[in-house]
Amino acid sequence: MQRTIRWLPVVLLVVGSVAVAGNAPRDPNDSGWLGVMVGGSRDAGGEQTGVGLTRIIADGPAARARLRARDRIVAVDGVPVSGGGDLVQRIKKLPANAWVHLTVQRGDDDEREVDVRLGRRPERKSGFRFRQGWIGVQAIDLPSALREHFGAPADAGVMISEVAQGSPAEAAGLVLGDVVYEIDGEPVESVALLMDRIQGGGVGNTSELSIGRYGAVLQLETLIEKLAETR
Repeated sequence: MQRTIRWLPVVLLVVGSVAVAGNAPRDPNDSGWLGVMVGGSRDAGGEQTGVGLTRIIADGPAARARLRARDRIVAVDGVPVSGGGDLVQRIKKLPANAWVHLTVQRGDDDEREVDVRLGRRPERKSGFRFRQGWIGVQAIDLPSALREHFGAPADAGVMISEVAQGSPAEAAGLVLGDVVYEIDGEPVESVALLMDRIQGGGVGNTSELSIGRYGAVLQLETLIEKLAETR
């Protein structure tokens, strides 16, 4: 009888916890949060392979674990991820402060295992700050006539108007007057598009620029550094 009485509170505690978990939804603020924005991700054959990260929220769990925009999460706790919705739902089912093990693909041949301690989702009214990239350039839009004059297609091309001293762009060889045709294979239709691609390119990654200079087309690779708040 003493043994039964001794264990009865424990049994009731366990059963009560199961009942609460089964009948009452978890407070959304206590659900796990990774601190990323996601997009589609497909392999060369067009097959879905995990989910790509398009933005990393500053000071969030993913940022602290050194995840980058363009990384691709292919498994959570050893179970393959089928897409963005699958990833979001599986993270939300975990409690805040739980550890999760991610299999991450970076580039074409770099697969790594990353442990992330999930956070608690901030209140939406406070907004999110994204981790932004920087290469140290300013540029100006060009009208179609000038684009063609510099050898660019009529619908793409912006001119570099400033290169910061000591910046990744300077190290890559960009100079004043270069006309950027493409970034990572995508046409650069405007300065806004160029800056958006750089800022969201993933701190620590590299981007390839196709540029025109004195009639020649050059391919330059630049490192993306973190945009400092003072810049």
